[in-house]
This record gives sequence, C-alpha cells and structure tokens, in this order.
Amino acid sequence: MKKKVDKFIGELKGIKKFVEDIRHILIGFVALIILVVIGGTILSIWQGVSFSEALQEAAIKVFYPKTAHAEEGNLFLGIFYLIIAFLSIGIIYYISENIINLLLRSNFKEVLGMIKISNMRKHVIICGGGSVGAHAAQELHEEGKKFVIIENDPTTTRLLRRKGFFVIEGDCLSDEILKKAGVTKAKGAIISLSDSGDALFIILSIKQLNEKTLIGTRASSVTTMKKMKQAGADYIVMPELEGANRLVEFINRKK
Repeated sequence: MKKKVDKFIGELKGIKKFVEDIRHILIGFVALIILVVIGGTILSIWQGVSFSEALQEAAIKVFYPKTAHAEEGNLFLGIFYLIIAFLSIGIIYYISENIINLLLRSNFKEVLGMIKISNMRKHVIICGGGSVGAHAAQELHEEGKKFVIIENDPTTTRLLRRKGFFVIEGDCLSDEILKKAGVTKAKGAIISLSDSGDALFIILSIKQLNEKTLIGTRASSVTTMKKMKQAGADYIVMPELEGANRLVEFINRKK
C-alpha cells in the first residue's frame, strides 16, 4: 500500500513539474510579445512612423538580436536597441532553459502519453501486458487501432513503452486505473490475465463503469467461462482447450 501511495505522489510531482515548465515557457513567450509591443510603441512615438511599421521593426530586433543596431550618430536608438537586445537574449535564454528542462525530465514521454490517453475515444484497453496482451497490442497496432495497456510489472511496462505503445503502470483490479485508461470512453477491453478470478473481477468492474464496453477475455475452465459470461463478458476463449482441440485435429488428419 505504501509503495502505491509513494508512486502516486511521485506521479503527481512529475505532472506538477511538467505543468510548471510549460507555464514558465508560456511566460517567456508572453514576455517577448510584451517587449515587442512596448518597443513598437516607443519607436512609433520617437520616429513618427505608423504603429504597424514600428511593431514590425521592434519584432525584428527582439527575435533577431544581432540586428539590434542603430544608424551612426543616433545615440538614443543605439541605447534603445541595446536594451531590447539584452532583454530579448535574456528571455530567449529563459525559454530555452525551461524547454531543455522539460525534455530532460524522465517522465516527459510518460506525461505526454497520459495526456494522449485522456483524449482517446472508442479505444481498446488491454488488461495485462504479458505474452497474450503484447501480441494483442501488436495486432491492434498493425491494424491502426487506438489502444492502451495496463501492466503492473515495471520491467514489462518499460519494454512495451519502447515499442511505442501507450502503457499505464498499475493494477487492472483498480477502478482508478481503469478510469485513467479511459474505460468510460472505451470501445472494448481485452483481459489477457491468466488468473480467472482476477479476470472475473475486472469484468464486473468494467461493466459497472461502462456497461457498453465490449469485453473479450480468456478462461481456464468451462465453469469459469460460464461465470464470466454471466458477469458480462462478450467473448471468451480457453487457450488450453483450443490448443488441445487443434492438436487432436492434427493427429486425426494424419490417419
């Protein structure tokens, strides 16, 4: 329990830092715009030109500090352009520093992934990223379908993310994790867990959160299959039974 709480707090801190970096970057761009407007206003009054012309000139000086020099003999413009160049370089450095901080954060891709997951509609949730879940993910990926995987093991999670899949590290049995995966907006769910008891619990949870979600799952016995059907599963497979049937069919064909 303590590990889950610590992990949740860590995720919140990561998202908070991400938002702070974005805010600092936006502040920097707003500061550049304000500098352009102030510079354009001063140039318009001093040079007696239209505000649009002065604004254009100020923008050039702000975004291209190397051009911030005045004609010889015009001391005021020389000092003014020097101030603009100094301020613009400082602001650009501030923006660049925050962009670099944002990109260097270890959870940057994870946060972006969570944002994309939150915007998903009519996608598929894969509960369990083991061999069955990973194969299902690959099939959906090749078909161009939207999906998200819920996986509890950190190592498996990293491997799946390296393939470019959207993965939420957490327990499929948790309603909060299912909500984070967008179960209320999902088209379907594939439950690839080998534990039929856990799978049955997840079926009940998903149907409670979104009764319209199509559910495909695996079962270990005929009895479990019946219970899963009653719980709301739409499609159930028994890998062991199907495997045995195919083996028997193969032997029979060789008579």
